Amino acid sequence: TLYSRYGSKQELLRRVMQRHVGHATGAMLRALRSDDLRASLLQFATDFLEHFNQPHVGQACRLIAAEAAQFPEEARTLYRHGAGALTLHLAEWIETVCMQGQLRHDDPHFMAELLLSMIAGQDFDKQRFHT
Repeated sequence: TLYSRYGSKQELLRRVMQRHVGHATGAMLRALRSDDLRASLLQFATDFLEHFNQPHVGQACRLIAAEAAQFPEEARTLYRHGAGALTLHLAEWIETVCMQGQLRHDDPHFMAELLLSMIAGQDFDKQRFHT
């Protein structure tokens, strides 16, 4: 059974999300390897939207949101390893691009958060509430 293998609902959810987040984050960040800044950003945005618009991703997000109050530490860990890690990697890439003189800003982490917000907008909240 699942519980004999994973021990608990939290552990099962954690393992599934770790695998999923690692795969998704890696795929999105690969788009940033191009030498063409505009093409890299467009590909990253497209990959991000395609990933988060998949039905199973929306279902997973709703599940995590529903369980977050009962398992707050696990929810924080999932955030840190998911959205938090993606933001951090994106900020590191932006910092590199800034050092190369292709972008100018003094806070790459803020730029990463702003970019992700601009890409997603309210789409994911609308999906979560089925509007």
